[in-house]
Amino acid sequence: MRVPLTVVLAAVASGACSPDAPPPASPEPARYAFVWAGDVDGADTDFLATVDVAEGSPTYGDILATVPVGVTGIMAHHTELQLGSQGFFFANAYAGDRTWVFDVNAPTAPAIVRELAPIEGYQHIHSFWRHPDGRVLATVQFSDSTNPGRPGGLAEFSATGEFVRVTSSADPAFPEAAIRTYALDASVAADVVVTTSAPMDDERGTADVVQIWRLADLTLRHTLPFPAAPDSAHVQPFEVKVIGDGDQALVNTWYCGLYLVDGLIGDALTVEQVMVFGSPRAEGCSVPAVIGHYWIMPVALDHYISVVDIADPRAPREVSRLETDDSFYPHWVSVDPGSDRLVFSLGGGEPHGIRIARFDRTAGALTWDAEALPDITFDRSSWPHGDTGPASPHGVVFGH
Repeated sequence: MRVPLTVVLAAVASGACSPDAPPPASPEPARYAFVWAGDVDGADTDFLATVDVAEGSPTYGDILATVPVGVTGIMAHHTELQLGSQGFFFANAYAGDRTWVFDVNAPTAPAIVRELAPIEGYQHIHSFWRHPDGRVLATVQFSDSTNPGRPGGLAEFSATGEFVRVTSSADPAFPEAAIRTYALDASVAADVVVTTSAPMDDERGTADVVQIWRLADLTLRHTLPFPAAPDSAHVQPFEVKVIGDGDQALVNTWYCGLYLVDGLIGDALTVEQVMVFGSPRAEGCSVPAVIGHYWIMPVALDHYISVVDIADPRAPREVSRLETDDSFYPHWVSVDPGSDRLVFSLGGGEPHGIRIARFDRTAGALTWDAEALPDITFDRSSWPHGDTGPASPHGVVFGH
């Protein structure tokens, strides 16, 4: 993600089926938020925290438990997008090139299942998607220096993190392309995986492409360049959601173009720009959520969250906008399958914490949750694991 590392971005965790299609809705709202957080001064360990977010709870907002990973300065970063039905989820520390699997089946006593072993020839796992059978796919940003352009890859793991295989993002039709495999989404019914390409740092000249894979065997089928836009809205294809019956996907770029990728099931693929956020163009379009026919788009560097009706994906339209203050860089959002709540991490420096919103599916409108205000702060001196000072949340996911 092209954003200064001093800007704290938001994140979301875990997924059982697809980021687009949460697990079957719980009859009850989530009781907990599991937060993957980094120590602010980098002197102490990063950790996973369990936060009480049960509606009406007398201990609402309390930190009920933490599990430290025992490593410092590693940039607690992406997790799965939703909590899987088996109660495990992956979380990476991007700068440290390390990934852990957590078990939150006992929410007030979370535990580390394992740290993933390095993948030979590849570095920097980034994003995750969980298959209904529990297997996890992960994007990997780089291969080693023996590969021209150092293209990334797509790795597969068991539900609890045993390595299965890795496939390269290199495509002979794009020789030496710097493909920085970033985000992914998949459809089991359509037997398709879609990945994007965007750098995590300030690297220039990376490939502005989207790639289509066969889910069954991770065969790379197509690499599609994004058509150049005069306002650079095509640069850095960032996040992706497979929509409809799996034959289409929407991709937002970091520079706030929204693109429709059509024909995923066959070979007659097209990529077209269908919208640009902002006027003339915003920056920092980050990790969206899809609820029904609404695309919820955090726009980090312009400090707002856009709600877009995508019922007609060729003619999306903004129906509402939730502004944030200048200290909050909204980056990622997690949805509570059992209620109308969404959770965001606060970013951009102080304050550090999480903020909960509610979504009106009828009006397509977001509002901050009055019960949850003020924000659940991570500017604390003490935690269950010790007096380590303020922490910066990144990945957040609801759970029971």
